[in-house]
Parts: sequence; C-alpha cells; structure tokens
Amino acid sequence: MASLSPDDSFANYDKNKIMKLATYYPNEFPASKLEDLSYELDNYIDYVREMDNAFSNLKALGDLSKTLVKINIYKTWGLVYLLVKLSLILPVATATDEVFESVSNDAIIDRFQNMTTRRVQLK
Repeated sequence: MASLSPDDSFANYDKNKIMKLATYYPNEFPASKLEDLSYELDNYIDYVREMDNAFSNLKALGDLSKTLVKINIYKTWGLVYLLVKLSLILPVATATDEVFESVSNDAIIDRFQNMTTRRVQLK
C-alpha cells in the first residue's frame, strides 16, 4: 500500500509491489484487468509526478483519493483509483474481522435481544 502513497512526490512508488497488491483482489483484477492496470500505472505515475500540480503536496492515500475525485480524473485512472479505494478500506475490513472473531455468537444474540422487545426470541 505504501507504494501508492503520494508522499514526497510518490517517492515510494513501486509498480511491481502495486501489481502484487492487485493480485490479492482477483474479483476486481482478473488477468485481463491486471494487464490494463500495468499499462495504466505507467501513464498514471508520469502524469501525477510531472503534469499536474494538484498532486505535489499530498501526504496520504486519503488525500490522493480526494484529489482524484476533486479534479475529476478518477475515471481516467479508474483501475488505480479502485486500488486506492481498496487500500483505504483494507485496514478497516481487517480490523473488523479480527474484532468479531473474538466475540461469540451467543454474546451477539444476547446483546441484540436485550436492546428492545422482539416479536420472537432469537435463541
């Protein structure tokens, strides 16, 4: 994910690492899309480094995502934008999974059961 970071004029950009990250999302990036992403990344990095000052002072992926939308080029770099979005939600999805792994189903049922009157018992 650090390879997508816009910090210091995309100093950590590493196309190989970005391509590897994309392979972890096979539903979004099947083989044909990986080829498209590879081509898009070549053009994208040149654009954001040299062609547009809107990217020169960005620090984080969230800033990058907002800027792509703000200047309305998120569709131009659609696959890169998709990977940025996936990278932004990955920590949340992972943390959520870890949190709920430690909570029993009975505890969840009890919690909801005690919230309000139900027509039927959940147990």
